[in-house]
Amino acid sequence: YIDLCDFNNYHIAVRKRIVRMALEELKGDLKGLESVHINSVTNLAANGKTGTLTELPSDIRVLKSYDSLVFFIEGPSKAVPAYEYRLEIPGTTSIGETGALLKASLLTKEEGPGNLKTGESCPVQLFDYDSLTEGAAPHVRNRRRGDRFHPIGASGSKKLKDFFIDEKIPREERDSIPLVAKDNEVVWVIGYRINDKFKVTENTKNVLRLEYIKSTDGESLDGV
Repeated sequence: YIDLCDFNNYHIAVRKRIVRMALEELKGDLKGLESVHINSVTNLAANGKTGTLTELPSDIRVLKSYDSLVFFIEGPSKAVPAYEYRLEIPGTTSIGETGALLKASLLTKEEGPGNLKTGESCPVQLFDYDSLTEGAAPHVRNRRRGDRFHPIGASGSKKLKDFFIDEKIPREERDSIPLVAKDNEVVWVIGYRINDKFKVTENTKNVLRLEYIKSTDGESLDGV
């Protein structure tokens, strides 16, 4: 990764040197890479739009992603397949595609928030149980066309795609982000924000606590 905030302020000769260093570190050498390739990367950094990709020899790809240049070697596709599991309430829902669990437990209003801190990126969040379970059953899944989301604290709803853009979430990461959803209404973008419609309020009678537990590489979640 190269941080573009500083990179584009350097003299062009320095930028080219940094690109050569990045490519050499990635590939191991600079064989097959010429000045035209270095220039294409510096041009991408200065003028390319987010999501633009430059292809170089030896299957090297350079992606402009918001404030970064991402250098990688193209390999077999690792796209996350579409998945959807009905949320077990109370209980534990296993998400095989992400190697994670979503644990759901019920609390009374008195047992609810207390001293629990549930910041935007916190893996534990609290919801109004009655509003969440009214109508369509909630599921955990990845994104679908037509998804909408009302981020907590925002003035209204928006397309999930627009939320991802506003949060500067790279396009290649969006399919891997798990969601709690009811039909096309997103309840929780896990790791980011919950839906304002399902937050705990003074009128909440029953609280649903959801905890997202992701394994570290090679670590089993059996028995969690």
